[in-house]
Formats: sequence, structure tokens, C-alpha cells
Amino acid sequence: FRDSWMTNPFRPPHSAVKNWAEKVLDNWVVKSADIVIANTHPLRSEFIERFGQTLESRCITVLNGFDAQEFSGIAPAPRDVFTEGAFLLVHSGFLYGKRDPRNFIDAFAKLRDEGIIDMDKVRCDLIGQVELPYDLASYVRERRLDQQIRLSGQISYAESLARLAGCDLGLIIQPGTGTQIPSKIFEYIGFGKKILAVAPNDSAVSAIVSDFGLGEIADADSVDQIANAIAQAYENWSADKESYCLDSATRDQFEIKKGLSTLSSEMQELVS
Repeated sequence: FRDSWMTNPFRPPHSAVKNWAEKVLDNWVVKSADIVIANTHPLRSEFIERFGQTLESRCITVLNGFDAQEFSGIAPAPRDVFTEGAFLLVHSGFLYGKRDPRNFIDAFAKLRDEGIIDMDKVRCDLIGQVELPYDLASYVRERRLDQQIRLSGQISYAESLARLAGCDLGLIIQPGTGTQIPSKIFEYIGFGKKILAVAPNDSAVSAIVSDFGLGEIADADSVDQIANAIAQAYENWSADKESYCLDSATRDQFEIKKGLSTLSSEMQELVS
């Protein structure tokens, strides 16, 4: 399971008949499987709680990861007029549904209004498609942040990776979810980037950032916490720009071969 099926908060509403049919299928798939693979520990716990303790011995966690070969030859995108000399945050991915950046944008405005950070030295690049119930570009302009926050829209995957390689901090915006970790977090880790996780405090995203020391965490519902986390990250970066990154030991824990090793062992045990 890349994500939960019936309890996925991003699952759109459906008819009663479709919901009933999918619930039956979800139950059948899990209960008939020899191994159920969850991609986060909280998702595994949710499965066991929903389907019973008999699932515990058959349900394993295999975290997503990154393939080092895919990242080794990617050169960082050169800085442009917008980003030159600045502390650069990059969010790469689809903004839709619960993945709403308004609190993050309001935190940027708070940092400026209260003079906490010189906003001439901070930039944010939001890369990817936007499908929100309001005009995000207008929201950024209304808060007078169009010189600090850029909406890059959808670009090629190769270009997005190059921009990630050249940023200072990877941004995760993941409100309203408990068991899911977006795949982009592993791209950030693959490039050795520190992470700012804007997510519920009790979520899988916050847990992985906290447990492995990947960066800063801020409650997605708290503008103050988000502002404080940005300020802390900026302060850490300013103190030592050269070493503001993940160390190789931390990064290597998420190399995809480790997850494959776990899966291989479980599959071998099943076969034998």
C-alpha cells in the first residue's frame, strides 16, 4: 500500500454503492494477502487496528527511499536573479486538497511584518501544479510576497530535481494526514537537504523528521510555529552555510536498497 485505501484523506467522495464495493474489496485484499506492506509505521498500526491482531504477523513496514544512482549525476540548477544569495526553500509537488500552503504563506508575512528575518535574503520556490479552491498567485500578491515566493508551475522532472539539488531547504506541506509520507521527502533526503515539515505533530511526516533529525517541524495549523521553524532553519543556515545539510550516515539510511533488503527477507521467508 503506497497509501491507505478507504481511509486516505485525499480520497475523493464517491457514491454509496462505490464506497460499499471498495470497502468490501479493501477488506478482501488485506485479509487474503500473505504479506501486507505499509510504507509507514503509522499506516501499519492503522491496518492492524482496523483488521485485527491476526494481521500483525503478516503486515510489515517498508519505507520508501531514494535510488542513489538517480541522484549522482544531477547538477544543481544555477541561481537566478530571484534566488541569488538567498536562503532558498523549495517545495516540489502538487498543491491540492488538504495540501494547502496558506498558513505557510501567512508565516512568511509574519516574519516580514515582525522584522524577524530580512526577507531580502529569503526565497521560496513552489514548483508544480496547483489545484486549490482559490487563486494562489493572488493570495501571494495580496500579502505582498510576490518578491519572496515564486510559483514556478509544472516543469520537467529533470529540471525539478536540478532545482532541488540547488536549494537550501526542502519544504513539505502535508496538513490533515496522519499515516502518509509524500514521496518528495525522499528526493530531498537523496540530495542531502534539510527539511521543513509543515504537518500535524502526531503524523508520520513529523515522526520521520524528528526520529532521524532531518530538520524542522511545525504544526500545519499554527502560523506561529511555522514562522518559528523557518526562522530557526534560517538561523542554522546563516551560522554555517557549508555544513547545512544531512550527513551521509543519515542520508544513507534511506537508500532504497535497505528497504529492498527488508522486503527480500520477508519474501524469502514466505516462499520457504
